[in-house]
Amino acid sequence: MTLIYLGIVFLIIILLLALQRPLYQAILGGLLATVFLCHIPVPTIFMQTAHVFTDWSLFSILVSLYLITFL
Repeated sequence: MTLIYLGIVFLIIILLLALQRPLYQAILGGLLATVFLCHIPVPTIFMQTAHVFTDWSLFSILVSLYLITFL
């Protein structure tokens, strides 16, 4: 079932990009689809988001992905 959810999330991202939406909007659409499909509670979303910005190992991955995007 997880593989199907992953396919749906990628499909949503591809559809949003095909509709000429910016990349950040396509990624946000995929994120919202993931939250909806996996039934992730709202407090967990905020806790994980804060954890990305307070843990250097996670933050460095985020910075690396942004740098790859800009290159």
